[in-house]
Amino acid sequence: MNELNRFEQASYTTDYLGDGVRYRLPHRTLGRARHLGWFGVGAGMMLSLFMIAWMSGPVLGGIDDLKKGGEAAWFSIAFGCFGLIGLVPGIGLVLGGFAVTCNRTRCEIEIRGGKIAVKERFFLARMRRSCETSGIRTLRVADANERTGGSDEHNTRVWLGDSDTALLAKTGGKKEFLIAAAYPRELLTKLAEELAPKLEADLSVISATIKREPAEITEGELTPRKIAIVEGLVNEEQPPPVPDQPTDSLATITRRDDGITIEIPPAGLWKGSKGLFVFALLWNAFVSIFLVVGVLAAFGQIEVDGDGPPWIMALVAIVFLAIGSGIMLAAVNMGRRHATIATADDLVMIVRHSIFGKTTREWSASQIDKICCGNSGMEVNDVPVRELQIIPIDDKKFGCLSQLDDSELDWIAAEINQALGIHRPADRGERRPAVIERDSRGWVIAPRNSRITLDRTIEGLQINVPPVGVWKYLGLVVFGIFFAAIGVGIAFAVGWDAVDNGFRRRDIGDLLFAGVFLLGFGGSGTVITLVGLVAGRRRFQLQVEHDELTLVRRGPFLRKTFRWHRDDLDSVSVKDSGTQVNNRSLYHVFIQSRKGDSIGIMTGHDSADLDFVATAVKESLGLLDTDTASA
Repeated sequence: MNELNRFEQASYTTDYLGDGVRYRLPHRTLGRARHLGWFGVGAGMMLSLFMIAWMSGPVLGGIDDLKKGGEAAWFSIAFGCFGLIGLVPGIGLVLGGFAVTCNRTRCEIEIRGGKIAVKERFFLARMRRSCETSGIRTLRVADANERTGGSDEHNTRVWLGDSDTALLAKTGGKKEFLIAAAYPRELLTKLAEELAPKLEADLSVISATIKREPAEITEGELTPRKIAIVEGLVNEEQPPPVPDQPTDSLATITRRDDGITIEIPPAGLWKGSKGLFVFALLWNAFVSIFLVVGVLAAFGQIEVDGDGPPWIMALVAIVFLAIGSGIMLAAVNMGRRHATIATADDLVMIVRHSIFGKTTREWSASQIDKICCGNSGMEVNDVPVRELQIIPIDDKKFGCLSQLDDSELDWIAAEINQALGIHRPADRGERRPAVIERDSRGWVIAPRNSRITLDRTIEGLQINVPPVGVWKYLGLVVFGIFFAAIGVGIAFAVGWDAVDNGFRRRDIGDLLFAGVFLLGFGGSGTVITLVGLVAGRRRFQLQVEHDELTLVRRGPFLRKTFRWHRDDLDSVSVKDSGTQVNNRSLYHVFIQSRKGDSIGIMTGHDSADLDFVATAVKESLGLLDTDTASA
């Protein structure tokens, strides 16, 4: 049976289980994206070496004490073995990274017992996720370009080739469960058509509806079914219905003629902190033990084995206790804060009360791009904490109410959207281009207050883009310096203490720890600092002479020149750079050639400057379309 399946379906194999079915997808072909696996290899090796160095100290010390008949030897060895908790994920990262670089990753999908389980295989490393089949109503085949209308197609194809498609299951509301990703569209479409009846059989449902072009629908598929298969984004012309308020919700809503008022009481330390309060208690309790031991040893009340000064343990414990206190404070704030949301005509106001005071924010409907439930940027036990987000058109995103459940956040967002009449599905995810200013002759000119200069000549033009300044990346530079200082300081202290009284075998663990700490923290901090300096001091010069575009990119350390002929250019546009700061996307000028190579410049510059530079270059090269030129 399985051999017949392999012959008929070269794309994947099907194994029929006693109470379900399993699909084994082939190894992925990732194209240039496979090189990203080296980051996983590097991170895994760093973590593994760090944990080995951390384990070697107490384990080797415990072995030495065991030979001397020390009573605490087994405790030291057992304490060192706790490092296996970090060593196993480190080895998993190494294996996963090598699997990505060698195109040896694959996916297994299993349907049984009312669940669909997906297992990602990276050599011996595995990742598993699952979802209840009872909530699945739609299977969607989507590619990486759908949110930008396909404008990034060339860019994604360079990285993933034809394997730029994912299969998702819509499980209710706006939530989607990822079934398989980074496979060709034909394979996932065929898999979706086979998964739909299997999911329905698991639900004891007879049929499903397959949404395709009328010419592609066969007579046997005209029977109404429950699970739909769609490709790309779902076009929702009507506003989505407002879900019912969750039964366990403590919020109260008051409806008025001109709007609504929603009162959200405190969620409590347990529910509101998402488990962060319990984690902070355990963290501080564990660290406090080392702090007490370090303080007693520093004052000579107890004797601690080791060659280093006893106050080092107390100093390190104080640092970790300060981190735990910050986590505890954040957890208490999450559990005790409450809020009031009120709408009146086209206005919405949010009043938040926390242990730090009261804050009030207000917007009009015309200022808001969308109101939704999104990730807050914080995770608890590797699970993203979601929040209510108000995303203005020309301002920073505002997030709140992360203490609530996802269902309650979706309900509140839907109520506010309905009260304000906000429904812009066609506009979401699209960037609004800046208004281009022109002189009396119709030539594009730099925006007001812009530091970019443009000089026109008979042959073309020259654009000089000055650096944005290190001050814009000052936080990144300071963070990198602080990180590097911690790594260098601790590595030096540990290394000096290990060799101060002569080198012994048990000092190997301390030296390894110092080396990994220096390489990990010091090296990472140095790289972060250099990234901030380069980004802040990088300048660009674009020159158009006749039909040739020359780009000169200068940094504090390197200079590089790129040249394209007009006929070799595919596009010059402003696109999402893929980088986010404070959960907001940064855009850049994206130059794409017909040969497939591309470069992005001016990341982090103002949107008006980006549109000005892109328009000026296209105008000088004659790449503007008729409508744009006339505008």
